[in-house]
Amino acid sequence: TKEAQMSSQLTSLQNSYQKRLRELQEKSATMTQAEGEAAQREYVQMQEKYQQREVALKQDLQKQQLDMMTSVRNKIENYLKEYNKEKGYAFILSYEPGFMLYYRDSVYDITNDVIKGLNEGYKKEKK
Repeated sequence: TKEAQMSSQLTSLQNSYQKRLRELQEKSATMTQAEGEAAQREYVQMQEKYQQREVALKQDLQKQQLDMMTSVRNKIENYLKEYNKEKGYAFILSYEPGFMLYYRDSVYDITNDVIKGLNEGYKKEKK
């Protein structure tokens, strides 16, 4: 998955930075003041690069998730347009926990019809 790839990249990056930090720490006793300051700057740059990479990967993951949700929503909306040509509903509501719909009569629940129709469309797409 994309999340696993992101985690793997960050772990790899972190491991390489930790290795470099250990190298710098081992040399620290024999470093001049200028070398120590350079090592400190390098350490700060490594932290900044890691944080920048982490932010970029998270943004990429969020964009991919948003794109996927948009695609799913569009498929549902397109299917419902076709479905409703035959059924003639005035409204088709989405229900989610927390949605301000306190009661609904299951007589009007078209969820199973919608899922069946979407699955049939998906099977046709895959062929």
